[in-house]
Amino acid sequence: MKTTSRFYTVRVVIFNALLAITGVLRAAEPADWRFHDDLLQSLVGKWALTGIVHGRTTKSVLEAEWVLQHQFLRVYQKSEENVPEINAPFEGIFFIGFDHAKNRYLAHFVAVWGGDDPTEGLLYGTRTGNELKLTYKAVGDEVINQRFTWDPGSKSWHIESRIEKAGQEDAPFLTVRATAAGKQ
Repeated sequence: MKTTSRFYTVRVVIFNALLAITGVLRAAEPADWRFHDDLLQSLVGKWALTGIVHGRTTKSVLEAEWVLQHQFLRVYQKSEENVPEINAPFEGIFFIGFDHAKNRYLAHFVAVWGGDDPTEGLLYGTRTGNELKLTYKAVGDEVINQRFTWDPGSKSWHIESRIEKAGQEDAPFLTVRATAAGKQ
């Protein structure tokens, strides 16, 4: 009985030592599994947006920061003026990340429309140079294409949204320019 107990104790000590060594080795060389994207990194910060949305002039504030262990870029926007349809400012949040298995951008979008939002709130995207194009389903067979285009020369963003029907894009219903807050 004592031999079995001693054998058991030795096994437990060896097992715990192996666990400790494994933990030390992992801590010594952590894998960098965070999402890195130089284009989205350019969007981090506070921005002033000016432009046209549905034929009306708009001014908004946009703030972007990395969240959830650098897996998503949280992009929060709030307008200065009220949206006539809801008599309140527009507010929306994107969480933009990357689906490595499908090799495409992925974004979750929620806004003041709540459950009445005519989109699914899930966008998929591709990057071409300094442009990120995000697409999401709207009503019926319509999709909305939203493009975030970085201009490194002026250090500003152009954001544009268009409805696409049967493979053809309409004129933009949203076109805004984002400049670093305080540099208008």
